[in-house]
Amino acid sequence: MAFDLEKVVSQIVSSLTGNSDLLAKFKADPIGTITKTLGIEIPDSQIKSVIAAVTSRLGAESAAAANGAAGILDKIKGFFKK
Repeated sequence: MAFDLEKVVSQIVSSLTGNSDLLAKFKADPIGTITKTLGIEIPDSQIKSVIAAVTSRLGAESAAAANGAAGILDKIKGFFKK
């Protein structure tokens, strides 16, 4: 069975998103969180790629959320300036 990097990364990101405790565990011990807490088996040759992809995607989601929040705040500010 082939290892599906994208599927595994999506599964991990969806588990971490919105769960601050689990996200903190991931930041402290990514391998342990993935294998022990989430119960996802990853080949040793792929673990670094998975961690890098998850970290990258989480960073992109945080930036998008921050930009979205800033955009909403700007719209609200603009509403009150009129």
